[in-house]
Amino acid sequence: MNRQTRWLWLLIALFLLISPLGCGLLDDEGWDDDNGYYQEDPPDDFWEDEDDWEAPIGPITDGEMGIFEVGECDYDDLDADVVCGYVNVPENYTDPDSALIQLAVTIVRSPGGARYADPVVYLEGGPGGSGTADVEGWLEQPFLADRDLILFDQRGTGWSWPSLNCYELEYASDDTDLEAAIACYERLRDEGIDLAQYNSAASAADLALMRQALGYNEWNLLSVSYGTRLALTVMRDAPQGIRSVILDSVYPPEVNAYEEEALNGLRTFELLFADCAADRACNAAFPNLAQTLYALLDALDANPVEFEVVDPWTDETFDVYLDGIELASALFQAFYDTDTIPWIPYAIDQIVQENYEEAWILLLGGEDAGDYRRRQGDDEDLTDSEGLFYSVECYEELPFNSLQEAAALEAGNRSPLLPYLRPETGSVFDVCEIWNVGRPPAVENQPVRSNIPTLVLAGQYDPVTPPAWALSAASYLPNSFYYEFPGVGHGVVETACGMQLIADFLNNPRTAPNAACIQQMGAPAFFTP
Repeated sequence: MNRQTRWLWLLIALFLLISPLGCGLLDDEGWDDDNGYYQEDPPDDFWEDEDDWEAPIGPITDGEMGIFEVGECDYDDLDADVVCGYVNVPENYTDPDSALIQLAVTIVRSPGGARYADPVVYLEGGPGGSGTADVEGWLEQPFLADRDLILFDQRGTGWSWPSLNCYELEYASDDTDLEAAIACYERLRDEGIDLAQYNSAASAADLALMRQALGYNEWNLLSVSYGTRLALTVMRDAPQGIRSVILDSVYPPEVNAYEEEALNGLRTFELLFADCAADRACNAAFPNLAQTLYALLDALDANPVEFEVVDPWTDETFDVYLDGIELASALFQAFYDTDTIPWIPYAIDQIVQENYEEAWILLLGGEDAGDYRRRQGDDEDLTDSEGLFYSVECYEELPFNSLQEAAALEAGNRSPLLPYLRPETGSVFDVCEIWNVGRPPAVENQPVRSNIPTLVLAGQYDPVTPPAWALSAASYLPNSFYYEFPGVGHGVVETACGMQLIADFLNNPRTAPNAACIQQMGAPAFFTP
């Protein structure tokens, strides 16, 4: 979670003027249609394209439902005590003859031995992200001094089985994203996977079964982004054994995310413009930042540019095509990363000055270059399952949204940025037209009410799950504590202050944590040359 080392290398790379997600491909060999899992090791060529990654746990094995089966851990150079394995759960909880699927689990032991018997279980975002891919990033969390940490891959993600990864959307091809998504949907369906069973309600049932399989009477949920939607679903459907909940960068069911997406992004851009204008040094270095960006977007639309960037972590070269929409998308993604936000005005200025490579590294923050490069190459992305993303979003979110309502919400707003923030929204609607996972009950668009002690955290600069969503969720949770973090993007858990609040809350979840560190925070400390 700590990005200090990453940014040190990034700055070194910039001074030298050089310039960063999880499932395997299934085939029919070894798949048992009756039981729904691999009866033997995956095919020998399963990992042939995965040169940059090793599976964090050993090959899948047979087993009984609701039993934790210890397997091999294959994390490289990890200074931590971890236990890895699988838990078998039914694919369809309403069918007594359901096929079994398997959830990958990694238990990170407290270094000195856990003082408390209630661990923290992490719910990854996305939807579709792998929860087990990164262990090292958690080792600095203060709560690990007292409690074990449970990482797991939600059904259909990471190293859980079956995989809903859409390699069709990752490999370079002439297909449009919609054509690639259709190909993925048809392949997963032909493999016998019931995509209608891959949603938050089913994952909430998985968590209840997994807690029993691991032998815990109670545990604490730590969730980020989409993980908060899953946590809220657990609070609604399966609250037994939940001692406390942390909701970070909240995505509650009562919002209509795709109708608000462009306006939420616009809010963050306008916050950047206002904070830079209020900062004497930033305003002097980058006056009229908003107008500069609008003119730059127009110029890139009229004359797109292409350039090469060297990834400072791999020394590999990848090509970038930059027009207005690509730049707006890169800026939107940059707001996720708290460490990148202070560099955004400078990066915009560098693009104006045609210093494209340096600006692009800054915007990527060292984290997304590999993802951008993979879209042009042959490496399968092991930490993000597009099939799970669509199965969740097309079931429990898109049916409550419409492009017409999105247009109505934007009516009267004349910001030049809005047209650049809309394209991704429409593409999700297109995919959901073909991704047949059924219709949701009304409860999937209603707020969750619960008395479970809850810590609710929001980043002021979060472009995708704004503070207003966190406040909405908190208003239905009477035993909640809400905090907004100035200058922070998506994922408060990665900040030192956020870590402190989480550790304090876990030790006494019915008392407000010490939030004095928030008072020391403010607007981003913008970089100026």
